[in-house]
Amino acid sequence: MSSTDITRTDKTTTFHYAHAELYETIDEHLVFYKRMSRLHSAQSLPELCDRLKHLLPTLLHYRIVKVLIYDEATGAHETVMSTGNAAEDRVFRCEQAMLDWSVEHHGASIVHVEDEEQLKQDVRSMLILPLHGSQKALGVILIWMDEDPTDSNRLMMQSLEILRRAFSGTLENILLTQRSQRAANLMDDIVESVPNAILTVGADDRIITCNRNAEFLFDFKRAFVIGEKLSDVVPPSVARIMNGLMLSTMSGNEEIDYEMEYTMPHDNVIMMGISTSQLHDKDGRVRGVLFICRDMSLSREVQKLRELDQMKNEFVHTVSHELKTPLTAIMGGSEILAEDKAQMTEQQAEIVDIILENSHRLKELIDDLLDLSRLETGRLNLCKIPCDLHALAEEVACIFSNNKNKCEIVIRPANDLPAIHGDPDKLKQVFQNIIGNAVKYSPGGGTVTVWFESADEKITFHVKDQGIGIPTDQIAFIWDKFYRVDSSVTASIEGTGLGLAITKHIVEMHGGTVGVDSEIGSGSTFSVTLPLE
Repeated sequence: MSSTDITRTDKTTTFHYAHAELYETIDEHLVFYKRMSRLHSAQSLPELCDRLKHLLPTLLHYRIVKVLIYDEATGAHETVMSTGNAAEDRVFRCEQAMLDWSVEHHGASIVHVEDEEQLKQDVRSMLILPLHGSQKALGVILIWMDEDPTDSNRLMMQSLEILRRAFSGTLENILLTQRSQRAANLMDDIVESVPNAILTVGADDRIITCNRNAEFLFDFKRAFVIGEKLSDVVPPSVARIMNGLMLSTMSGNEEIDYEMEYTMPHDNVIMMGISTSQLHDKDGRVRGVLFICRDMSLSREVQKLRELDQMKNEFVHTVSHELKTPLTAIMGGSEILAEDKAQMTEQQAEIVDIILENSHRLKELIDDLLDLSRLETGRLNLCKIPCDLHALAEEVACIFSNNKNKCEIVIRPANDLPAIHGDPDKLKQVFQNIIGNAVKYSPGGGTVTVWFESADEKITFHVKDQGIGIPTDQIAFIWDKFYRVDSSVTASIEGTGLGLAITKHIVEMHGGTVGVDSEIGSGSTFSVTLPLE
């Protein structure tokens, strides 16, 4: 064979080999596009990810594939699919900065792998396919490959771009469907949770839907009444009223309220309130009427309780004011008598001391009742100015410095403590109540420590005593009106049970919070947190 024939033969062989490789590549891409068409029919996220796993091997060789969905609430990407095991998932990770860059870049991109752990797994490159919907980023597909980026050809990159767009479109539809389903489920839950009977009736007088409270009120099962005539479902007396209300509502009175006496299935007679409103479709056309039926007895009882509570507050406020006048006279007279105790017998002087002591206790109770009444009825207005909490605490500490329990009050230095915007008189009252309690409930003496903390535009001050402590099961109730810790030790300690309730109201009016940590026999630590503004 001549050299010319050999050359011709080599060229022919090379030509046929190149064509065979080309045909093989075309066949692979035909399979790829055929399988990719199935992405659009996926109905759920797991189904979409499963089809992706069957699709990718027809296009490239990879080590591991992950699908990450962007979570708007956290601003991070959550893995929803991975072809690796738990150990591989820990190794094959992508930095958040790289994910953010790929999302902004939009197109498919290949990057060199530099992570040593990933290189040990014979991985050389990572393919990033950002997923975008019509308005926002949805997530990203990460593919780790054993190929070098330079080995990738243009046809493969074009196919990956088509895959990225197809996957993004289907993913967006699935996520929108999931969101719509969650919203529909939430609306169903809300309708079922409404403590009233709800009935929707179409213009043809047939029931469209109802909730479980309607089943209870009218004693039927919704499975058997949907699509039935209203008059065939509810009692005749109720049907007549509802038909009249429906005609009036459909004719133009968009909302109507009506009350009627109704005998329930178990012979309980209630006053039932019926409210109606027009039921519109998404185009604004009147489709029927919405009925809301409720037991008015409960509403009236609640209203009565509110009125009684209001009357009680007014009574306490009025009586407290009326008591202050005679009490002032009693205290004034007792103080005048006390000036002449030297001329009295021992018994007379003791009686005067008892009158003075108890009149002061009664004045304290009346003042607390008036303060609480003003706080609960909103009569109290705060006069806010810049306040130095450390100075207020020192002022209150002086008041209790000579206490009968001989407690030492220590206020720790608070360097650079910012001023807060508050009512100094009311904040001083908070310190008086908490420090006063710390002293009062420390019959064995000890140290009452006050210190401050400043962080996150808030100031917290703590008052720690070495007193009797509070039982764990009673801590939740100490902020209630007139509540006092029940123990043999506290029986001899005087108090109105209103100080902490007043404290809580004042702190909450300043936008703050209160708390306590206590242990029997070891004392208590009360904490108050107040915003700077």
